[in-house]
Formats: sequence, C-alpha cells, structure tokens
Amino acid sequence: MGEVTIWDLKFGTLIKSFNHLKADILALAVNAKYDTVYATGVDSRVISMTLQTDSETGREEWVLSSIYRGQSHDIKSLVLLSPNTLLSGGVTTDICIYKLQDGGRFKDQFGKNSAANQVAEKVRHVPPFPFSPVAAIDSDLLLMQTGSNHSLEIYS
Repeated sequence: MGEVTIWDLKFGTLIKSFNHLKADILALAVNAKYDTVYATGVDSRVISMTLQTDSETGREEWVLSSIYRGQSHDIKSLVLLSPNTLLSGGVTTDICIYKLQDGGRFKDQFGKNSAANQVAEKVRHVPPFPFSPVAAIDSDLLLMQTGSNHSLEIYS
C-alpha cells in the first residue's frame, strides 16, 4: 500500500498518515510554502494533501484535498512548475499537465458529465515524440522539441 506520512521533525512524532494510494509511491512534490504535498505512483492516481487552519481554533491540520487520475499507468515523476501547474510523467511516455486551484486542488475532478467539467480546464496530455507540431503552448508554459527527438525544453 502507498502511504504518505507527515512527521513533526522537532519531536519526531507522526502528525498524519494518508493511505489513499493503492500501490507503491514513486514521486512526491511540495509547493513553495510547504503547505501542499502531491504524491503519486504505481496506481497512477495523484493525491493532494493540504495544511489547513481551523478558523475558530487556529489549529492546523493536514487534510486530503483531492485525488485525480490523469494517466493510465505508473507515474514516475511529479514537477510543480508553478503554484497552479503540476506536471507528471511515467510509463505511458506522455506528459500530463494538471491545472490547480488555490489550495492545491485539481480543476476538473468531478467526472466527464458534470457541470464542473464543462466550465473547468481539463488535464492536458502532451504526446510522446515526435511532436506534430513541434511546440505545445499553454497559458503558463511552452513545451518545445528542439533539434533532436531525444529532448524536450520546458519554458514557463
């Protein structure tokens, strides 16, 4: 079972454990504020865990904020390109671009026929080489194949 555990480094105690992945975890990504963690692996689901503060008590707690299956097979790497863009890659050889909302949640996570799906941005799959055309442009980044079929340049 894939399990993510959050620890208190000062006292060496377990704060929270998440066992929402069904198989081994192969990749983690953390945002710049260290309040959102993304995990993925063999079961090809990406989970988002966020540190939230209770408005009444001021107590902080780690919660599962969302789950999304963007790819069909093992995901071996995650890159948080910007606060609103997460990239994944793995066995399927395509790169998946996930759009994120504030708080680390995935956009378009409610199924194909939902109202949210009709207005939200979808996960974008960038196919394996060779590109046709040689560039893929998104609002936050540019993926471009350069002189060789063995490399990919990512600009944000």
